[in-house]
Amino acid sequence: MRLIPLIFFLAVACLSGNAMQSPIHNGIGEKNLEGLELPPELVDHGNQISGLTWFGDQLVLLRQFPTYKGGKSLSGNLILIEREEIEKQLGSGKEISYSLLPIDDGGVEEKLLALRPPENIEGFEAMVIADAIVFLTIELSGPMQSYLVKGTIKDSGINLLPNTLMPIPDPNLAQGIDELRNMGYETLVLHGKDPVAIYEANCTESISQPVGHKLGVESHKFENVSLPGIPFRITDATEMADNRFWLLNYFYFGEASLCYPNFDSLQPEDGLPLENRGKTNVLRLVEFRMEEGQISRTSAAPVVVSYFKEVTNNWEGLVRYTDQSREGFLIASDAPNSKFKTELKFVPIVASR
Repeated sequence: MRLIPLIFFLAVACLSGNAMQSPIHNGIGEKNLEGLELPPELVDHGNQISGLTWFGDQLVLLRQFPTYKGGKSLSGNLILIEREEIEKQLGSGKEISYSLLPIDDGGVEEKLLALRPPENIEGFEAMVIADAIVFLTIELSGPMQSYLVKGTIKDSGINLLPNTLMPIPDPNLAQGIDELRNMGYETLVLHGKDPVAIYEANCTESISQPVGHKLGVESHKFENVSLPGIPFRITDATEMADNRFWLLNYFYFGEASLCYPNFDSLQPEDGLPLENRGKTNVLRLVEFRMEEGQISRTSAAPVVVSYFKEVTNNWEGLVRYTDQSREGFLIASDAPNSKFKTELKFVPIVASR
């Protein structure tokens, strides 16, 4: 799914304790958030931002197709924004400056074209960086299949290694479901130096046994990582710290029949307004931990931006963000067409209700 590329700042207090805490609601709503300024060429929907990650003190905005309005090539440029620039321009009303990070697919695209026609190459969906190594997922349609590829990264750019291209194991679809259209592995998180790929749909209504897939960089084999059923979509993750990380949990009203549970296990005290099926959206962050080959919820409360209220963006990128006065997250979203534009917005610290 593709909607507006948008970076969004979410600050959240540190949460702890053994009992599951009540969800945090900021009560602002997406349209009322304070905005940041982007130059016109980044406002354009042609950027199709599909993920975020940090490269040192530079924020990398992953373009689905790095050519930017120039076709479906996997070579081109990604976008870099300095951490210092983000801190300086939050709330200033001045345009953010940026630079470009070249990416050379090294022949990966040629390999994929041997598997699918050009119109079925859906581009990059997730990215993580471990020192000088980068991992990305690439999505193909007709039928759906995601691939993981490795590359090298330095200040001069990214070079992908075509011989490392590997298909990610298919998800365990529920009985009677042959394929989830436009669903793939849109999330990567590093466990040590090993990338873990998480499928976009992990609800038990669509997936019989949700699992992540961890690639051992030494073994070059995927290992299953157990995962709890999660309502709605998972579209990105923060980096892991002390085995904990946050997932971006999103629901688009156009997908009413997909991963819409009868019971929302993440916010049971809120209930689930089934009468809103197909009418409203969800946008929230949920913290998880990974230990001993399994991923599970922590006791931290979900950070809820919108729960069955209007959300106009398809959120597909998430990183942690801190500066001298802020602590929280940056979030990015994708755009479908020229009716939409890129925005950058800030959400202040919210308190538990």
